[in-house]
Amino acid sequence: MSGVEDQDIDRRSFTPEEMEQYVEHLNSKTPQIKTIGLLSEDVVLGSIIPYLNIRPNRIRRLKTLSSERRIPLTSEALDILRQYQEQQQNKDSKAPLFPKYGRDGGMEALSQGLRNIIRKAMGISDPRLVPYSTRHTLKDKMRLLRTPLSYQYHIMGHAQDNAIADGYGEGDPLIYIQQELERASQLTTWGPEATV
Repeated sequence: MSGVEDQDIDRRSFTPEEMEQYVEHLNSKTPQIKTIGLLSEDVVLGSIIPYLNIRPNRIRRLKTLSSERRIPLTSEALDILRQYQEQQQNKDSKAPLFPKYGRDGGMEALSQGLRNIIRKAMGISDPRLVPYSTRHTLKDKMRLLRTPLSYQYHIMGHAQDNAIADGYGEGDPLIYIQQELERASQLTTWGPEATV
C-alpha cells in the first residue's frame, strides 16, 4: 500500500503463501517500516471509527479526486499502530508519524526497502509483484467476498460509475466499510479458484 511505483509495469496480487511470507518479513523489520508496510497515509484516532485520512500533503500527491478518502482501520491495523506509537520517543501529535520516511524522497526509500523484502528476503524476481501489489490482493479478496462495489471503489480510491449521484450526502458510514475490511483481512485464500 506504500511507495512510488513505475506505472508502466502490470501488477499482480500476492498469492496467499506470498502474502503470509511478506507479512512475516515485515514483522521482523524496524517499527517504522513494519507499520508503514502494514498501514499507510495519515491516521485519525480521535474518531469512533479510527481511520486513515488519505489526502494530498507536502510529499504526496493524489492521482484523482476520488483518491481522497477515509479508510477505517481494522482491529489488527489499529493494534499495530498503537504498538508503534507506544515505542516512539516523540509524542508530539504534530510531528510526522514516520519521521524517517515523512520527507522529500522518503517514499522512494520506503518503496525500495519494501521491494527488497520481495526481491531479496522472499527471493521473488517477478517484476509484477511489488509492494503496491497489496492493493491488488485486497481487491481480489473483496471480489471473492462480494463486497459491494461502492465500498470497493471507496477503499481503492477509484471513481464510481455515477460519481455525481454518489457524491450526494456524506457517503457510507465508516462502520460498514470497516466491517468489509475486517472480513477481507481475515481471508486466507483468494484468487480465481478460491471459494468462501
